[in-house]
Amino acid sequence: DKKGYPITFVIPGNNHHVAIYKDSKGNLHEHVCTFWHAVERKKYGIPVIIQNPKEVHDDLKQANKKVSNFLLNGLPNPEWKYVMSMQQNEMFILNMSKNKVEAIIRDKNYQLLSPHLYRVQKLTQGDYTFRNHLATRVDDKNSKFVKSFGCRATSANSLQKLNPIKVHINRLGEITDILEYIPESQSSLA
Repeated sequence: DKKGYPITFVIPGNNHHVAIYKDSKGNLHEHVCTFWHAVERKKYGIPVIIQNPKEVHDDLKQANKKVSNFLLNGLPNPEWKYVMSMQQNEMFILNMSKNKVEAIIRDKNYQLLSPHLYRVQKLTQGDYTFRNHLATRVDDKNSKFVKSFGCRATSANSLQKLNPIKVHINRLGEITDILEYIPESQSSLA
């Protein structure tokens, strides 16, 4: 306020999204964007989910914008190429090939996708937790429940082994589009 007293507070630790990028050698890298950093990006007209890191870095240099080191240090490497992003509650099909998913969506045979359809429950650096879309409760203490209805990846490479395919679900509950995916790893898929 005018007297210098804080009037609002933000918890800076909450994560807005995790973006996965690929470097020139084909290695995957995660980039965690906190909610605080997402707000800063928006404030400076930078896309919240950066799909072209080099373009963003170049635009900031050309515009000669005075941005904080906090913002600059929180941007992905300009040499990386965007692969996909994940946010809490987005829907993914795991452990199924893209070709098979496309065929099932085309045929509207959704019951075949049900065991493979997960929502992002939580995201932290190097730890992504997914819950099957039919899971009605969150019970991290019951390991049997987690194994039955959950799936977890602890790095970008272990995420790739799950073959995550981000999908759009319309208001009728139909999977209508494949939005993003990491190209399939060498693991065996359904």
